[in-house]
Amino acid sequence: MYAFGRLSAAHARAVAEAIELHSRLRSACDALKSDPDIVARTAWAKTWHEPPARRAIGRRAFLTGAVAASAAGLVMAYSPLGLWPSLEEMRADYRTGAGERRTVAIAQGLQVELNTRTAFARRPDDMAYRLRLIAGEVAVDAHGLPRPVLVETSHGRASTRDGQFSARLLDKGLCITCVAGAVTVQAAQQAALRLVRGQQTVLDGDATPAIVSVDPEMTSAWRRGALIFNGQPLAEVVGELNRYWSGRIVLTNSALGSRKVNGIFQLDRLANAPVQIGNLTRARVTNLPGGIVLLS
Repeated sequence: MYAFGRLSAAHARAVAEAIELHSRLRSACDALKSDPDIVARTAWAKTWHEPPARRAIGRRAFLTGAVAASAAGLVMAYSPLGLWPSLEEMRADYRTGAGERRTVAIAQGLQVELNTRTAFARRPDDMAYRLRLIAGEVAVDAHGLPRPVLVETSHGRASTRDGQFSARLLDKGLCITCVAGAVTVQAAQQAALRLVRGQQTVLDGDATPAIVSVDPEMTSAWRRGALIFNGQPLAEVVGELNRYWSGRIVLTNSALGSRKVNGIFQLDRLANAPVQIGNLTRARVTNLPGGIVLLS
């Protein structure tokens, strides 16, 4: 117990701030514990970093080697929280890291721009420029192609000869947005649909896709180096920013996450985003080592 009466005012404030920070850190830990990605990462870490004495040791040395080899393959194939690229991403023809964007010229009249944390591979096909989206988001610009460009995933595919569209992999499926011209989309086991400028749909392979209207200038703002939010919950804003953030931005309470945000975040000045969020929502910002930022 501290005797505040015997401390200077500066010491008393420092102690009070330390106690408050400890409380906020506990709230952040509780928030992280409920994050499915963090849970998966923690389970993985416990499996691979527990003391040797606690590990089950087989009777035969070759079994141990076989298990280790299989486990190594699992580690390469599965990347909790995106700590490293998956094996499929590492084998991709084109890939970007956190905060990186890249434009690739596939053919005359065909360019593909990769957003942050994106990977895709080219597939041989004499009938189309076939691209398999492995992770992230691409923007496709096609102009007068002799054969269509086709972007495919396990959820479905999108194609065009003369149009612009974006394809983004979500947890729930493949999101296609037509930015210019027209694009044909088709979910697995579903009839093909045609999107025109300002239309968007999500292919999940099961339900009939619904077409909604969106602002193509807003959805493609990342190509111009910006993220635009219009009345979206802070939780969604933070989730989007974390795609570009090399560390992690953490909301310490759900009430804060429900606050609506209107703002434009410049990707080349993303380090200012936490302060900008604090100004927009009056959230308190705490910077920790490793790019960890607490919002409370």
